[in-house]
Amino acid sequence: MECCSKFAFFGKAKKPQQVALSQDFFNSDEDDVDTNVFSIKFNSLQQGEKNIFMGDPTFCEGCKSVLSSLSKVYGLDEYNAIQANQNLLNQEEEKDNNKIKPRANLKSFISPEKLNKDDKVWICEFCGNHNVVRLEQEEIPKESDVYYLVQSASQLTQANKGISNSSDETVIFCIDNSGSMCVTSEIKSKKLQLKYGISEEERKMLSQFIEFGADQYFPGQSKSSTWISRKQCVVAAIENQLQEMAKTHPQRKVGLVTFNDDVFIIGDGLGHPETIAGDKLYKYEACLEEATKAYSTLLANPVGKSSNNILEKLKKLEEKGTTALGPALVSSIALACQGKPGSMVIVCTDGLANVGLGRMDTPQAEEEANKFYEDLGKFAKEKGIIVSVITIKGEGCKVDKLSKIAELTGGNVTRVNPEKIMDDFSNILKEELVGRDVDVKVRLHNSTKFRNEEAQYLSENGSLYQKNLGNVTASTEIIFEYEPKSQDELKALNLDVEKLEEIPFQAQITYTSSTNDRYMRVITLKVKITDNLENASKDVNI
Repeated sequence: MECCSKFAFFGKAKKPQQVALSQDFFNSDEDDVDTNVFSIKFNSLQQGEKNIFMGDPTFCEGCKSVLSSLSKVYGLDEYNAIQANQNLLNQEEEKDNNKIKPRANLKSFISPEKLNKDDKVWICEFCGNHNVVRLEQEEIPKESDVYYLVQSASQLTQANKGISNSSDETVIFCIDNSGSMCVTSEIKSKKLQLKYGISEEERKMLSQFIEFGADQYFPGQSKSSTWISRKQCVVAAIENQLQEMAKTHPQRKVGLVTFNDDVFIIGDGLGHPETIAGDKLYKYEACLEEATKAYSTLLANPVGKSSNNILEKLKKLEEKGTTALGPALVSSIALACQGKPGSMVIVCTDGLANVGLGRMDTPQAEEEANKFYEDLGKFAKEKGIIVSVITIKGEGCKVDKLSKIAELTGGNVTRVNPEKIMDDFSNILKEELVGRDVDVKVRLHNSTKFRNEEAQYLSENGSLYQKNLGNVTASTEIIFEYEPKSQDELKALNLDVEKLEEIPFQAQITYTSSTNDRYMRVITLKVKITDNLENASKDVNI
């Protein structure tokens, strides 16, 4: 967890508007912006799992924050002395600058007769609640970033019966082969080397119109550029990735699903493809069942053996017909579910779904498609499948519908120019799943609240954010804004911010790892308070 500034800005109220971090917003008017921004990244999850804290997290009975290295735990004699003379609390806290100063909203003290000689008391730095704890010194975290093992993989076996135990991820390329994929674009880059182009059948058909030895350029056309179809770009990109995976992950299962009027489950290219057509295109369970059954026969071989066969199948495809995107996506996810959690579906389409499940070619169908794609995304998320989408710029593909699946599963949606598609395939395949079924709980001090977040994820007067992120990769990052509560809100909570010098933040991230263990990561930090925006803006981290 990283803060934009070393200070929390408690100046005058700001205008409620979203501020893009990419902008140089610190040069804007003071009334518009501030530095109250922090982020959580997930790139260090796997590294942190190697240093598990031995013990269980200790939760505050008031707000469910977790005791951390910044918490202050009092021994019985010390606590009773503070209770006898509350002023000693401030004096004691001044001696320890590394601890959060719980000066605001102190709750009622626990009477001495209710405490045993071995008891200690933790005054929560977030809500001020007094918690009785029985901890040895070594049971108190020493670091601000701590990992706890919640459940081991063996304990989760029964709960995860529907999750595959395959030894490697499966990658499914779900490729649009409708008529629009034959559209060509002018490519001036000389870096794009195309081994495959039109199919043999297409070549024979076109040859009758080409005079032998004739110049194939139009008058005035640049001879330094090339016209290539979208299909050619896709095939070139997939070829590049197959070659890479065959070297780095030779045992990985890689399959191909194509779609136009119908859905064709080609798999590893070594078996006879399975076709989903007719009424089955409109039946979710039928698509799911057909693909699941096909896995054992059509994805029996690893990419080290199957890459050339997949490319040969791609080369022979003819672009024609409509776009059965929905049924193809269901089938692709069903295939990926047979692989290890973290398996991936990469959808490449340039058209509007207009056949079968998830069709979006009429207003009524589009309304029904909203639920279809959201439910499909939830299914993929539960199975630990990442779905990423590549669409062609300038086309009618409903990106907003497909983006819901990508968001739920930790994937990406990318709109590309044909000549950039190779790089985009490469970037997507570099995304490694580091956590699934990820629950994030972020707690602010009672004096502050989140800004520009959906109300459904907020509670406790805006001080607590909770959301299930589904799958996360090493590049996943979430960014938050916050602000001080209004005077009326502070008064209702009996908080006097004038007595505050610093405030804490805490993120609790509970997730299932690639080894099927369930972990909780707890990150706690503190920042000083200032009412001077210039001070808050110094040495900002954007």
